[in-house]
Amino acid sequence: MLKLLTEEGLLEPLRSCIQSGIPTLATCAGMILMAQHVQSPAQASLGLLDISVVRNGYGPQIHSGVHRVEGALGFPDCEGVFIRAPLVQEPGPEIEILGTYQGDPVLIRHGRIVAASFHPELSENHPVMELFLHTVDPNIASDPRQS
Repeated sequence: MLKLLTEEGLLEPLRSCIQSGIPTLATCAGMILMAQHVQSPAQASLGLLDISVVRNGYGPQIHSGVHRVEGALGFPDCEGVFIRAPLVQEPGPEIEILGTYQGDPVLIRHGRIVAASFHPELSENHPVMELFLHTVDPNIASDPRQS
């Protein structure tokens, strides 16, 4: 993804667009792309979220699976489909942690950016999708933290 964005000259336009405040949902590799620091291996990123991530932080493909995400800050518990998921480390002070797995942040928000280590789009009627829709337009969906 990073190679394609760089080769096509889209990295900086994408960064500018997200910095302008467009609602953004970043799942799994998208979270890696948004992180300030990426490890295992180190790589360039957009640096828009004050987090460090470890690629495949929960193990290789064989360790992928569906796990319970514990909600925080009023966000409900939900399922998370983890596929070679990034492990979030060192979230900055402005990062809202909305969900955890094994005590680690896996669902975060900063402004109009929602990021997940897992794939909410692979689950039916996932509250992360409702949260993102609410971020886009509060009239479209209710905030799942208020349910």
